[in-house]
Amino acid sequence: MNGQQIHPATLETDRLTLRELSQSDASNIFDYTSNPEVTKFTFWNAHKSIEETVRYIVAFDKPRTVAWAMHHREEDKVIGIVFLHTINPHKQTAEMAYNVSHRYWGQGYATEASKRVLAHCFTNTNLTLIEGTCTTDHHASARVLEKAGLTFHEVKVKTRRKNGVAYDLKYFTITRFRWMEERL
Repeated sequence: MNGQQIHPATLETDRLTLRELSQSDASNIFDYTSNPEVTKFTFWNAHKSIEETVRYIVAFDKPRTVAWAMHHREEDKVIGIVFLHTINPHKQTAEMAYNVSHRYWGQGYATEASKRVLAHCFTNTNLTLIEGTCTTDHHASARVLEKAGLTFHEVKVKTRRKNGVAYDLKYFTITRFRWMEERL
């Protein structure tokens, strides 16, 4: 199983079309990746140019990573990205992450997209475990992971660095078995 086998043409939710990320999305994505409030809890800095955003988009096109643009159908624009990274075909695991425009925070878009990606992974691929992480002070992201069905597992101390600062991460997990059991 490689990342490309996971990636469908599109996934639909009530309000979003999750589709392949494209360089043509750079303008919409730059609108929020240039906002320091959005990047406060990410491990990359606010983008200073559209070219930086294009490089960011291109970086998702690599083995063991699959990304979907969150296309808001009513507004006809990309408002975020949901993605799988660190896909391990031997262990049948991946980590899910997302980022959403500040304007759309608190409206359930990250949860909606995450739930749809989990459903796709557990019904159409051989992945058996999906993880999610966030910094210990990013309470909104932790809540998204919980609403999507992941369960808090542990805190790993000083796991990731940004600008020379080490951060503790909360780890969340969900297994295919638990996901399926909750649907019975």
